[in-house]
Amino acid sequence: MQHVLIHNIGHHDVYLGSSGRDELLRPSGSMLRTLGEALIAVGAAEGVELLDDLRWMRLPTPIPARLVDRAAEDRPLDLAFTPLLPAVLTRVVSRIQPEDDLQVRLITSGELHVGSTPVGLGRLLAGVAAAWLRAKGHRGRVEVEDVHLPKDAFSLDPGTLHQHLHLPLQRRAGALAERVGASWSDELKVWLSSSTGTAAMVSGLVACLAPWRPELVTVHNPREHPRRGDAGRWTAYQARASALHEVGGCVPVAEDQLAPPSLEALQALRVWREAYTAARPLRAEAAELSEDERFWFRKGKQEVLAALVVRGADGGYVVHRGVNLEVSLPTGSLCAERNAIGSALVANPRLQRRDLLAVAVLGLDPRARRLGPCGACQEWLRKVAEVNPELEVLVFEDATMAQVYHRPLGIGG
Repeated sequence: MQHVLIHNIGHHDVYLGSSGRDELLRPSGSMLRTLGEALIAVGAAEGVELLDDLRWMRLPTPIPARLVDRAAEDRPLDLAFTPLLPAVLTRVVSRIQPEDDLQVRLITSGELHVGSTPVGLGRLLAGVAAAWLRAKGHRGRVEVEDVHLPKDAFSLDPGTLHQHLHLPLQRRAGALAERVGASWSDELKVWLSSSTGTAAMVSGLVACLAPWRPELVTVHNPREHPRRGDAGRWTAYQARASALHEVGGCVPVAEDQLAPPSLEALQALRVWREAYTAARPLRAEAAELSEDERFWFRKGKQEVLAALVVRGADGGYVVHRGVNLEVSLPTGSLCAERNAIGSALVANPRLQRRDLLAVAVLGLDPRARRLGPCGACQEWLRKVAEVNPELEVLVFEDATMAQVYHRPLGIGG
């Protein structure tokens, strides 16, 4: 298994201090480039040796505090404290196998002549990541790389992200596909750590990496200044991970949060599920079914139900049921959602797109978790949403329908 961790560097990644003193200095934004140059000049990024708790390193040569903050008292700083990256690495390594390959890509951005460009911090943190993984004894192959995006982080353009982040992932995926075939997506996992950074940078990273379905690693309150606790230990950040594609892909909702048309669709689908399964107690793949009994589902052996709620002539709600048809022909499939829409039009030839209010979709196969509209049905429903953005799509964790999800369609463009 191959893992790629992309960590966005900000000026909360590195603090500087002095031996025997509790105060830590966070570099001011305008000093990031100067500080990075100073750290590289004293060899801080070479052969990093971390202290016992793996967040501290001793600088080979102290640097003046005024290279961190012009307003600081003039004293030498000989320690660097890196609270964010070790917390992120701890979370990622806890979720992967010890023998898995791990590539760490540390991202900085900004025009090189600008004082707030943290490019030098990338080299320092690359050394920290490599030293941390060595200390933890990770057995898989490890690559650590600092990557600088040569654009202003406040107005980052998509082409830069595509070139420096998407294309390397694409090449890695291509090499995997050549080796293992269609299962390459099971062998590549992307992690995104972006607890700090400009709004443009964070949103750009999310948009660029979304096709890779990354796990999003975040640290609670990363901008809080590190401090010593009562036991004498410094702030220990805790990182958490969640699947980025689930943030907007399927949103869990309680029934009392549903709009009235959606609640009507949910209740109607429960009634339809009971009526359908009572009439067809065996699923399409059951060996006991005759050839003619499985005819309607002979292509994919998947049974999908839908309940569509439309606005009636009197302003009330009218429900139309749908079921998929999968006759084994090149054009033999009809999805449950489109079946229900066709039924609605048959019942009311004057039906308009804005009359479609909600649709609930359910796969009866126990393996069909959160089954939503296929690509073709999504296109149909997006066409409806062009004039009716309040149209809601409901899907479910499984055939019990215990957990309901709102499935955003994505509107426009």
